[in-house]
Amino acid sequence: MRRSLIASIVVLAPAVAPVAAHADEWSLHVLGSASTAWTDNLTSQPDGNINHRSDVYSQLQPGALFSYETHRSIHELTYNLDVSFYGNLNTPPGAADTEPSLTHHAGWRGFFMTSPLSELSTGLGFSAGTINTFGTTAPAGTPRDTIQPAGTDFRQWDATENFSYTMSAAWRMTQSLLARRFESIVGASGAMQQRTISTGSDAGLTFGLDRAWRDDAVGGSVGARYVTLERENPEPMGGVTTEDNITVQGLLAWRRDISQRWNSVLDAGATALVPINAGEHFTLQPTVGGTLAYAPNWGSASLQARRSVAPNLAIARNTVSDSVFLNAGLPLPWLASDPGEPRLALQATVGGSRTRIIDTLSDDVTDGINVLVGDVALSYRAASALHVILRYQYLRQTSDAELANSFDRQTVQLQLFGRWPDRQAAEIPARDSLRVDRSGNTAVGDEAGAAGGAGASAGASR
Repeated sequence: MRRSLIASIVVLAPAVAPVAAHADEWSLHVLGSASTAWTDNLTSQPDGNINHRSDVYSQLQPGALFSYETHRSIHELTYNLDVSFYGNLNTPPGAADTEPSLTHHAGWRGFFMTSPLSELSTGLGFSAGTINTFGTTAPAGTPRDTIQPAGTDFRQWDATENFSYTMSAAWRMTQSLLARRFESIVGASGAMQQRTISTGSDAGLTFGLDRAWRDDAVGGSVGARYVTLERENPEPMGGVTTEDNITVQGLLAWRRDISQRWNSVLDAGATALVPINAGEHFTLQPTVGGTLAYAPNWGSASLQARRSVAPNLAIARNTVSDSVFLNAGLPLPWLASDPGEPRLALQATVGGSRTRIIDTLSDDVTDGINVLVGDVALSYRAASALHVILRYQYLRQTSDAELANSFDRQTVQLQLFGRWPDRQAAEIPARDSLRVDRSGNTAVGDEAGAAGGAGASAGASR
């Protein structure tokens, strides 16, 4: 879900709403958010740095959503603009004020019923602007990649495709494609032109097969990705380093529906980095993961522990990460006459991760970036199209590498979020349920984020 717009949009929304929906085949929506916050470390600087200061900042995030439905397909087009303003109330003598930042996000998602037994989902996305140093762009109850690189400006492209074919009541085959590119750029100074500090590209293909019984399912997947990473080394070393490899991954997973509300997932596998360039080394790393999930009629909660191997395009390095996170997006019983449409919701994340860099040039796993996060938000649905969110976040990042700062930060944020009109003509159905019986999947044609639903409140922070 996107964030609510500034007060002027709130005034204009009633005039737009009557003409936004058209015969339940297409709809056009105004999206937006306005927030103000205080933080004790505005620019994520280490202790003792001259720019380490507390301050206030504000974010405006207007946007638009267009949805369109045909007999066998659903399409969504979105655009969001993120404008951040900084108070500069505590700028130390000799330090420059923090300038406003601007970020663009645009995307398309499609869902296609290719046959009675198969379906296809696709997506395209593009983002460009300034890396937001605050970890408040994702909902408080959502896992996230919290590593914050040293780059200032960025461009990012991504494309995805997922296909599912149900061969029988027990057997299902899946296939997916992924392509991504991320460029981290240092801003121009005076007459100097911008120059790319690091780039990362990732393209891959994965096949999966699973067999389900009443309460259990066993599945496996294999995949390969072509990864190219290029980075400019800091002085005094200088120069440009490039790593190209084929990443091969294999995984076996066991899912179990413990009860109507509880289920678990265990998986284990391995990831191999096969070098392409001369001088690089073959690397093999084990992977393992486990999830215990709770899914009531509204919201969700899960405990996740995982060891994973993947390229981090934001820092242009292959990484191995160990993480444990507890996430929740659950309703609170007060202020609502219907339990199915709660007005209050709690979103929270508590956990940490350690990410180490895989150096294929020296055949070693070096350095480490540790992240601890505590993030809690209280969401109130003031009206069908308006949500108010009060949020607190503590973030501690320590780094042995030069790719990220070591810092800690507390942030308190007040946010308004809305979408007008509230109900879409059609929404992309959710297909991310971990349950064997797939009861968490949204049926085609149902509203995935209608007012009062999990999508409306739990995702209100985007």
